[in-house]
Amino acid sequence: MNEFEFLSVEFEFEGTHYNSLVRKKKLNNSFEYHVTIMDGELEKMLYGNHIIRQVNGTLLDECDSADKKVVDLKRTVTKALQNISPHRNLPLWQQRGINFSMFIPGPRLCDWPGAR
Repeated sequence: MNEFEFLSVEFEFEGTHYNSLVRKKKLNNSFEYHVTIMDGELEKMLYGNHIIRQVNGTLLDECDSADKKVVDLKRTVTKALQNISPHRNLPLWQQRGINFSMFIPGPRLCDWPGAR
């Protein structure tokens, strides 16, 4: 791994599906994850608590906010980050094992020789 890499992390918060971009940064013997949520309101809510640290292989969901909603948001993002698929660089449809070849249409009747 270089000094950092980007991860796409999906999560559900209060019944709504969200996406986030996470920059994984290598420190001496651990990692830091800098979270950017692709939703303006949640991004503002997480501001100042957007860094998740990994210590001894464990992600810490420490939060310096007294607001329970902010604490729940950071905990939700941390859990989603813990559950990232090892195939995270594959498109989501491949991660979920969806075979799109069955949806690709075959030759149309007018494409067959002599069909005109």
